[in-house]
Amino acid sequence: MEHIVAEAAQELESRLSIENLTSATMASWNHETSACIKRIEDTAQLTNKIQSETELIQEMLTCLNQKQGELQATFDKIDQLEALVNKVKDTYNAMGENVDMMEKAVSASTPFRLVSLAQNKALLMLNIFFFFFFVWCREIEIYQHNHIFHRHIR
Repeated sequence: MEHIVAEAAQELESRLSIENLTSATMASWNHETSACIKRIEDTAQLTNKIQSETELIQEMLTCLNQKQGELQATFDKIDQLEALVNKVKDTYNAMGENVDMMEKAVSASTPFRLVSLAQNKALLMLNIFFFFFFVWCREIEIYQHNHIFHRHIR
């Protein structure tokens, strides 16, 4: 009988052992734990990738801001040059109008002379000077624009 009890105890021990009872649960636990560890590692890799890309984007934004500042300075210079070119164009047009007015005034003024030109050249020179001196011209202001020439005029 003791032998039957020992065999029964051994059979119960083999069937009810912790390894046999928990092996399926432990296998499932190990499988789930491995899957969680894998997801954690994947998340950590993705987080590192996002951090490195964020740093790269920050560097690019800094570089773009610097380039934007440089471009703004260049655009400001272009605007100054454009204002200068427009002022030169306006001055050129005003000078052309003044020359046209002087030419019209000179051609419209025909002084009456009783003496020949060969006899009195001094009088002729005086009259030409007199006509140019009294021809009305518009005033042209070239250097009265501090916003264009602000560096050169102090």
